Amino acid sequence: MAFIDEIKAKAKASKKTIVLPESMDRRTFEAAEKILKEGIANLIIIGTPEEIEKNGAGFDLTGATIVDPFNDPNKQKYIDKFVELRSAKGVTPEIAKETIEKDYMYYACLMCKCGDADGAVSGACHSTGNTIRPALQLLKMKKGVSSVSGFFLMEVPDCDLGENGLFIFADCAVNVDFDSPKLAEIAKVSADSFEQFIGKPAKVAMLSYSTMGSAKHDDVTKVSEAVKIAHEKWPELDVDGELQLDAALVESVGALKAPGSKVAGHANTLVFPSLEAGNIGYKLVQRLAKGNAERIGIDGKLTYKPAGKDEYVSTEPMPNHKVAVKMILDALVDKDHGVISDVSEIAAVGHRVLHGGKYYSDSVIVNEDVKAVIRKCFPLGPLHNPANLIGIEACEDVLPKGTPQVAVFDTAFHMTMPPKAYTYALPYELSEKYDIRRYGFHGTSHRYVSHRVADFLGKKYEDLRIITCHLGNGSSFAAVKDGKCQDTSMGLTPLAGICMGTRTGDIDPAIVPFIMQREGLTPEEMDTLLNKKSGVQGLSGVSSDFRDLEKAKNEGNERAALALEMFAYQGKKIIGSYAAAMGGVDVIVFTAGIGENTDRMRQAMCEGLEFMGVEFDAEVNKGLRGKEAIISKPSSKVTVCVIPTNEELAIAQETEALVKAN
Repeated sequence: MAFIDEIKAKAKASKKTIVLPESMDRRTFEAAEKILKEGIANLIIIGTPEEIEKNGAGFDLTGATIVDPFNDPNKQKYIDKFVELRSAKGVTPEIAKETIEKDYMYYACLMCKCGDADGAVSGACHSTGNTIRPALQLLKMKKGVSSVSGFFLMEVPDCDLGENGLFIFADCAVNVDFDSPKLAEIAKVSADSFEQFIGKPAKVAMLSYSTMGSAKHDDVTKVSEAVKIAHEKWPELDVDGELQLDAALVESVGALKAPGSKVAGHANTLVFPSLEAGNIGYKLVQRLAKGNAERIGIDGKLTYKPAGKDEYVSTEPMPNHKVAVKMILDALVDKDHGVISDVSEIAAVGHRVLHGGKYYSDSVIVNEDVKAVIRKCFPLGPLHNPANLIGIEACEDVLPKGTPQVAVFDTAFHMTMPPKAYTYALPYELSEKYDIRRYGFHGTSHRYVSHRVADFLGKKYEDLRIITCHLGNGSSFAAVKDGKCQDTSMGLTPLAGICMGTRTGDIDPAIVPFIMQREGLTPEEMDTLLNKKSGVQGLSGVSSDFRDLEKAKNEGNERAALALEMFAYQGKKIIGSYAAAMGGVDVIVFTAGIGENTDRMRQAMCEGLEFMGVEFDAEVNKGLRGKEAIISKPSSKVTVCVIPTNEELAIAQETEALVKAN
C-alpha cells in the first residue's frame, strides 16, 4: 500500500474533526471536497458567506460544517477563552474579538482548545510562523518540550531519493536565534516524526552551506556542534553533518564530498538551520508545474503537467503570444489541474532573452529602458529578441499591474571576456559603429553548470579553471577562470564556433561571397544557407539529429560518419585551445542534449587529451545518460564531469534573487 493510502486509512479509522481556517484560498475547498468524498475526516470550514460563495463555488462541500466567524453562536465562548488565556498579555474582549475576526487561525485554535475540534490545518495562505504563533499562544507546548520546530512531510512521485521519494524537511520555525542544543533537539524530534509517520529508520542530514568543513561560518559551526551533541545524547540516532543538500540526497555526491558517512547520499530527514533555508530546500524538489506553449500563430498547442497529476493538453487556437500567456495562466489557476488559486500568487516572471548586446552583463528587472535595449538588439537577434519582447509585453498585459518581469540574458555571462577575446580584427570604427564583437550564447547554461560542477566537486568556484561544453543541436563552449568567462565559441551570432545541427560553425569568411556570386544568392538566402541548411545536416544529407547520424553511420553512411568525426575533432580543438588560453584546465564539463546523453561523443572529444592530464574512464562513461557524474579516473589531473543543465532553475534563481534584492 502506498504511503498516502496508509495515512488515509489511519485518518478514516480515527475520523477526527479538523478545522480549515483558510476560506480565502480555493485550494482549501479543493482539498475539502477530496477529504469529504473519501471520508477522511469531519471538516469545519471557517469563512463568511461571501468568502464561501466566492472561493468555494463549484466544489461539493456536502458534510462540511461552515462556521461564520461574525455570526457563530459559539463566538462569545471563544472570546472568553481567549481573554482567559491571554489577559496577562493585555488581551481584552475587544482585542480578542478583533483578532479572531481578522485571523481565522486564532478562531481555529480556540475551537480546538474548547474541544469543538481535534485539530486545524493551515499553510495555503499562512506562513509557518503565522500558523504556529496562534497555536503557541492558545494551545501551548506539550509538557517537557523546550523548543518548537516545523516540518514538511513530502512524497515526491517517481523519485528514488530519500525513502523512495518520502522526506521530512524540518526547520527551526519560530526559533530565530537558534543554538546548537536546540538544533540537536530538532534533529531528534524530526527523526522520531519520520519513524512514526513512515515506519522506517530515519537518516538525518544536518544541512548547511558547506559539507564537512568546506566553508567557515558561524551557522556552519552551530550545525557541526549540533551533530556532536546529537551523537552524545542519542548514540542510536543516524545523524551526520554539516552537509549540503546535494551531498545529503545524491549518492554519488555524498560519496565524493563525505566519504564514509552513513547518511550522506541516503538522507530521508533533512534539518535546516533556519526557516528561510528550509523553504529554499523544500522548493528545490518542488516544481509545481511544467509545460510548453507552441505553434503560436499557427494552430496552437499547450502541453501542461502539474506535479503529481496527469498531463493536460489543449489545442485551442493561439493567434498571438498574449493569448498563449493567458492560456498558461488559466491552466495554472484551473479548478481541476491548477496549482495556484489566483494569478496574484505569481510573485515574478523570469524571461530568457537572447541578446542584451554590450549593455547588460547581468539579469535586470524589466522597465521601459530595458525594453528599449531589447529592441535595439533586434538586428543582433532577429529571430529571438522580437519574440522575447512579445512574451514580456504579453505578461505585462495579462498579469496584475506591477508584477516584476526579469530579463535573463543569454549573452550576459560572457560579458566578462577581455577585449583580446571578444574583439574582431575589423576596422575598429565599424566595430564601434555597429557594436560588432563576440557576444556568445547559452550563457545561462554555462553559468549554471560551471557553478554546479564546483559545488558538485566541493571546490571553490573562483579557484577552478573550467571548460564547459554545451553540446546540442546548437553547441557552444566556454572557458571559465577566476569565476569569470574568459572566452566562448559563439560570436556576434550563434553561427560561430563548432559545426552544429544546421549551422556551419567557423568557416573561411571568403566562402560567403564565393558561393553568393556563383549561386546568385541574396544576403537573406545566404544567411538561410549558413544557419539552416548547413552543419551536420548539410554535410551528411541525413539529419541534424545526432541519433539519426549514429544510426546512419552504423549502416555504413560515410558522410554521416564524417559529420560525427568533424564534430568531435572541432570540439577537441576548442577544448585544447581554451586549456592553452587559461594556462591549464582543472575541470571539463559536458552538458545539454548531446553532452548529457551521448557517451560516444564525450569519449571521442576526450580521446587524445592525455597529454594535458585527462585520463578518461570509459567504463563509467558507458551508457551514462542525464546524471551528474565524474567520468575521468581518480588519478586524472583533469576532472571530467557530466552535469545536466537546468536553465529553467537558473532563470528562476536569478529572478528570485533579483526581485528580493530590489
